[in-house]
Amino acid sequence: MPVVVKVHHTDSYTVAIRSKTGASLRDLTVMVANKFEMSEDVVTLWYKKDGEEDMAEIMKDEDMREVWTTVREGQLTLWLKDRKDPQEGLSPMQFSKVVALHDYEASEPGDLGFMEGDVITIMSQVNEDWLEGRSRGNVGIFPAGYVKPWDKRLPKERMSCAC
Repeated sequence: MPVVVKVHHTDSYTVAIRSKTGASLRDLTVMVANKFEMSEDVVTLWYKKDGEEDMAEIMKDEDMREVWTTVREGQLTLWLKDRKDPQEGLSPMQFSKVVALHDYEASEPGDLGFMEGDVITIMSQVNEDWLEGRSRGNVGIFPAGYVKPWDKRLPKERMSCAC
């Protein structure tokens, strides 16, 4: 029987995913990573044990089996936290989105071309001046000066999300 899995992201937004009851931790991690357009290796899923305030990380399938016992009325609630980069102590940029200020034409293999208003999912920071991102099904690098942080509150007609 399918279950609606509500996943709260630490950046204060929530998504819903339909899953089969009893899905493995690996399967659920892949679904969540795809939904949030991020790499699976930075996904950590957490849940609240019945009667407890603190959250517990779901680390193995045994934990996941316990989590499935918390389904109520066809719903399961989880929290998504990103793993910290041990080298930098900073969160990876997989969650970041930016909007293009100008058109950028890819001039080299590996560049990401886009049009003004496109929303781009940031995958990494190459250096101070260049970012790596995904837009319109393509992945590549582009100059950081061509984009600004994406404000979700802007009217949708002002931008084109081809993430």
